[in-house]
Amino acid sequence: MQVHASIHIYNFTTGPQFAYSGNHTFQPFVRALAGGAFSGMAINVLLNNVPQTGEVSDTDTSFALGGSAGTDIRFAKYFAVRVAADYLRTYLFNEGQNNLRGAVSLVYRWGRGG
Repeated sequence: MQVHASIHIYNFTTGPQFAYSGNHTFQPFVRALAGGAFSGMAINVLLNNVPQTGEVSDTDTSFALGGSAGTDIRFAKYFAVRVAADYLRTYLFNEGQNNLRGAVSLVYRWGRGG
């Protein structure tokens, strides 16, 4: 018997970013985020590649709230490394989800010295 399951989750948020620019090398920031979340799931049960039941599927949408904090660490005139952590709270399928994410990325600043 095989069970095929697929789950898709999409989050979309927006909000203000506040940054401290008093230090040329380190530029910390925080973000307040609000938006929504969408999730869809489908499950199929197969026996010898023959479906045993119809596909079971469901979708849900939810409000999403979160925040982010991090810092840009400048190492050249136009380049910095960004280290950030994000938190996102959703409530899909009548259950609360707490999501954490960490990121390290390269930042290129346009203009005269960023």
